Amino acid sequence: MPDDSDGAASAEPQNDDTPVSLLDGLRCADEGAWGRFVELWLPSIYGSCRSRGFSPDDADEIAQSVMVRVYQGLPGFRRDGIGLRFRFWIMKILRNEIADYCRENSGRPIAVGGSEYRVLLHNMSAPESESDSDWFQPAKVVARALDVIKGDFQDKNWQAFELVEFENLSNQEVAERLGMSSNSVRQATFRIRQRLKLELDGMLD
Repeated sequence: MPDDSDGAASAEPQNDDTPVSLLDGLRCADEGAWGRFVELWLPSIYGSCRSRGFSPDDADEIAQSVMVRVYQGLPGFRRDGIGLRFRFWIMKILRNEIADYCRENSGRPIAVGGSEYRVLLHNMSAPESESDSDWFQPAKVVARALDVIKGDFQDKNWQAFELVEFENLSNQEVAERLGMSSNSVRQATFRIRQRLKLELDGMLD
């Protein structure tokens, strides 16, 4: 018999009740928010550098520089139209850091099999022609966000969320399978959706 109590849905850690987006947390210099942000975005930035021909060490150095610039600029970042969407703002920082790195290292020998820094710099596409797909893949960011927040929810509630969202089962079907009430399933999935929305608010549009 399903458990008619709503305890499973209400016993989550308090931090996932806080109505503050990840961006707002970053602007307030919240260390936990910054840690989650790094988990979400560093892989995309590093991967973009690698796809441009940089070695793992070079890509890591550039990516770390980008994160420093982002950290420094976040308190003053405000969305204001397409040109200042969050992903475009990061892309601009990324391009600038790549250009600076190439110029600073143009006279340094590069690893065998790599491209010369001056060639990498020359081949950088113009900002207006660069596609989001060159570095930004929303589905991967969402998947990483789910991994980041998963530990903040009870296992049964997370299972309920996955069954509803990814296997398209009804609340009642999930309730019967997991021994929960239908209302508990509804509350659990709602809370996780809201948390995901807060984590990604303003970052994917």
